[in-house]
Amino acid sequence: MNRKPGILLAAAILILLASCTKDRKLTSTLKTGSVVVNELLAKEGVGGGSDWIELYNSTTDSIHLSMDKTYLTDDSLIHDKFKILQDITIPAKGYYVVICDSRSLIDSVGRMHTNFNLSGSGEHAGVYYREDTALVELDYINFPAQTADISYGRSPDGSNFFTFFTSPTPGRANP
Repeated sequence: MNRKPGILLAAAILILLASCTKDRKLTSTLKTGSVVVNELLAKEGVGGGSDWIELYNSTTDSIHLSMDKTYLTDDSLIHDKFKILQDITIPAKGYYVVICDSRSLIDSVGRMHTNFNLSGSGEHAGVYYREDTALVELDYINFPAQTADISYGRSPDGSNFFTFFTSPTPGRANP
């Protein structure tokens, strides 16, 4: 009895499975926690500015967020509420601030504006990434009621400890 065809078939299947696993790992460039909602301001008071969300790259490599695959939301049930309007590269340990004022545009100085506002009474703020046909949670927070001109965020950057900041730090390190 010749076992070579069976051995060759088994080897081919193992090679195919190994290559699928390898390809899957290569396409999963973003992991939960690599980009986090680091700080936000949901109740602007004096000065009449807008709500904003600060994203933070917690890794030691630059991260590219594709406009075809990255979403922001203020709704815990609708994760693809706002598809980002341009590709974003966040440097290692860097920040990107998105304005939340329901305008859905890139303004004249290059700032991205979402199609939603944040609720000062507290709600959800999340960032999601499309992986094949599924939306993968990169990060979200359910934040409490806010006070005018006081931001809410992680201290230090990227940590799991949240606090209020009387001096907001959009685009800069949190105390």
